[in-house]
Amino acid sequence: MNSLLQSAKSYARKKLKDSGAWLTPIYLQTLTVQVVTNEYCQNAYSEYDIPVYNVHLCASNGPEFGVCSGDSGGPLVFGGRLVGIVSWGTTTCAIGYPDAYVRVSEFLDWIRQNALD
Repeated sequence: MNSLLQSAKSYARKKLKDSGAWLTPIYLQTLTVQVVTNEYCQNAYSEYDIPVYNVHLCASNGPEFGVCSGDSGGPLVFGGRLVGIVSWGTTTCAIGYPDAYVRVSEFLDWIRQNALD
């Protein structure tokens, strides 16, 4: 799953609704993203001095799209399985930069121990 050529889907919301200070989407939307290596992600964020750890999974949406405020906690799905959860990006909604997700596989033991039967 850490290949530059693998595609995944990132889910967010679509169609904006004015909620005061922010415009927030009211319908679920998706982006097809390319999973990139953590090394690629670290290099992309080197000017921000933001560390990328093994618990992160990065995906690139190209120069025009990126996760934004309100997308945190959203799923990254590959082959019908949850592989990541939106964690962070840049203040410009990660446009032109990879998005960082929490790598779900790093927390499977915790999920199994804490999930209700």
